[in-house]
Amino acid sequence: MELALAKRVVASLDLTGKADLTDELTRHRFIRRLVGIEVSDAIAATSAGLGQYGVDSLDDLRGLTENVACYSDELAEENRALKAFLYQNFYRHYRVVRMASKADRIVRRLFDAFVTEPEQLPTATQRRVDSQPGGLHRVVCDYIAGMTDRFAVLEYKRLFDPEERV
Repeated sequence: MELALAKRVVASLDLTGKADLTDELTRHRFIRRLVGIEVSDAIAATSAGLGQYGVDSLDDLRGLTENVACYSDELAEENRALKAFLYQNFYRHYRVVRMASKADRIVRRLFDAFVTEPEQLPTATQRRVDSQPGGLHRVVCDYIAGMTDRFAVLEYKRLFDPEERV
């Protein structure tokens, strides 16, 4: 691992050689330790900042223009590297981008279908249209927002796949 923070976690877990994060237990331990390091550092750095600024009360804290809650300089730098790594290798990974695009298309098509033909909504949901501020659009938004990923995909298939049973 090239990341200093990952190296620190691996060392603290005493994992010799290469850490196999495909192993569920190892991955769980790695993440748990990473979170522990992050939280402990934030508590220590914030406590030091409170002492540095002489904060003894909530009013003292509110009077500061600086942000006191922070990481140590070392961990802040390690976090920047971790975020850059995750952005490049995870958040913008082509498979993640594809899934996000699919989800976007599903939600948009569901919304359009329900607004265009509200009769496709469940009866109880249709009844809420007249009583909700924002009317149909708000009800459809709320209905879609309450869906799990799996249910949204199933609802999409029900509406757009001619071979799917309603």
